Amino acid sequence: MKRITVTESNDSVWNGPQDPRKPANWSFARKWTIVVTTSLATFIVSLGSSIFSAAIPFVQAEFGVSSHVALLGISLYVLGFAFGPMVWGPASELYGKTRPLWIGYFFFCLLHIPCALATQISVVLVFRFLIGLAGSSMLAILGGMYVDFLLHPTERGISTAVFSAATFSGPSLGPIVGNIVATRWGWRFTIWATMVGAAVFGMLAFLSTPETSEVVIARRKARKVYKDTGNESILRQLPEETPNTSIFCQVYLAKPIRMICQEPILIFMTIYMSVVYGIIYTTFTMYPIAFTSYRGWPSVQASLPFLGILVGVLLACCMLAYHNIYYIPLLMRQTEVHVPERRLVPMILGSASFGSPGPPTHLYHGYLRRALVF
Repeated sequence: MKRITVTESNDSVWNGPQDPRKPANWSFARKWTIVVTTSLATFIVSLGSSIFSAAIPFVQAEFGVSSHVALLGISLYVLGFAFGPMVWGPASELYGKTRPLWIGYFFFCLLHIPCALATQISVVLVFRFLIGLAGSSMLAILGGMYVDFLLHPTERGISTAVFSAATFSGPSLGPIVGNIVATRWGWRFTIWATMVGAAVFGMLAFLSTPETSEVVIARRKARKVYKDTGNESILRQLPEETPNTSIFCQVYLAKPIRMICQEPILIFMTIYMSVVYGIIYTTFTMYPIAFTSYRGWPSVQASLPFLGILVGVLLACCMLAYHNIYYIPLLMRQTEVHVPERRLVPMILGSASFGSPGPPTHLYHGYLRRALVF
């Protein structure tokens, strides 16, 4: 079957550039409902990565494994975050945003069931990896989805702040929620609780989020008109082949690999983000040792220091939103154009503050874990 696609200026599909069916013309309420609900769903995905840290001592006791093996439940989940976007991102370019987004999220919810019912540590670890792999569809697709309907640079910057707050607040709250749940109902309920939260917030996001890719929407509308009327005047034939698995694997899956090999800025940013994520997730094992093993705090109280990370995340996101609300529009009024590099200011400040006091702070914390035992 030949591929049928729409011309951009076809009035039989769109009623002009101000057509309210176009994502860019949706109402303010609809746009930001999508941003908020999908960010909440992403919050659960990221929370699931660290909530397992509370289950580690229980997993060790039940399955008779070392702490190093139990910690793989966190490591493999995050490893799924690394590999999943290499599939979900290219899929969203070819098939639209919502289809791969909700396929991934559906399996993210579903795979919690065998993980919670597992009777062997190997099953737990395999499904933790698969859960992270499936849940990463939210991390990979939502940034591009927001660009589809948020056109102004300020709107895009604020949506980035909201999404970032959800993404990084989840790992900070995970150990706290996990310890409360695990001490009262057992470690398996940390998995059940994540699944329930994912189902609730995922349903809200699913009901609020239609397809946002204008090209995909137009293609679907044109095919419907063609099917109903047989009118080929609104269509034109393209030489490309119909999108299929072969094209997806040969063309789209290769894009991330080509980009990371050919774009130096992407290489450096990837390495930097890997270091940041590595340090954040190291605290999930470092804090329990420092506050539970050395200071003898109960597990719930020992997880409260993660609130410091949460406060830092929220302050950084507020700064990012402020920068986009006031600084970016001011420069746009002066130059009448938006320069993407202007967004680097908060990142530079954050990198400098992370790089200068960061290592000494961790050294100080490592020293105090022995010096101030109370």
